Amino acid sequence: MKKTVTLTSLIKAKNDLELYIKIDQMKRLKKLFDPTFDIKDLNSKIDSKEDQLILIKEAIDTGNSTMVEDGHTIHYYIYRLSKYNRLKSDLLTLQNRLSTDEFLSDNEAVKANLLADIQELDDLIKKDTDKKVKAEHMSAKNKLKRSLSKVSLTTKSHTTDLSVQIKKDLGDVEVTISQIKDILTKANSSTNVEVDISDEFEIVVK
Repeated sequence: MKKTVTLTSLIKAKNDLELYIKIDQMKRLKKLFDPTFDIKDLNSKIDSKEDQLILIKEAIDTGNSTMVEDGHTIHYYIYRLSKYNRLKSDLLTLQNRLSTDEFLSDNEAVKANLLADIQELDDLIKKDTDKKVKAEHMSAKNKLKRSLSKVSLTTKSHTTDLSVQIKKDLGDVEVTISQIKDILTKANSSTNVEVDISDEFEIVVK
């Protein structure tokens, strides 16, 4: 039979059905070696749930094509939510990296190694009398000094500024995510969709 329900109800029904299917699959695994267990019966139940799930997903997809705000569809806001959730995840990763000072710790180790190599070249320059060899050592020393300068640019002050910027960006992203969720919540509860429902699943789709 056909039934008209809100997208909110359909999304809940989809989540419920997916959970019921998962539970049935776990039952099948647990009772696989039970000689009294009728696997065909359970497979049939899973299959009927899967068929109903397909119809529900199709109806949700139709509902998500509805225009809601600024000439955009619900799909558009779903995709935007995914975009900002990924951005939030990236920013949290960066924030965590800065808070543990992993980069600065690595930086200090690199600086220490470069300084040791420069000192070693200084000693060789003092000892070697061959002008050509001295010139090679001096060239290598200058390259190391340039590398040291680049590494030294990243300081605690630099990472503090980055932390402040990332915290601000996270706040902005949280606001945007909240706004998009509000739009979706409103749209899902006000958008009605027709869906085919088998009698046995009428109670799932309210």
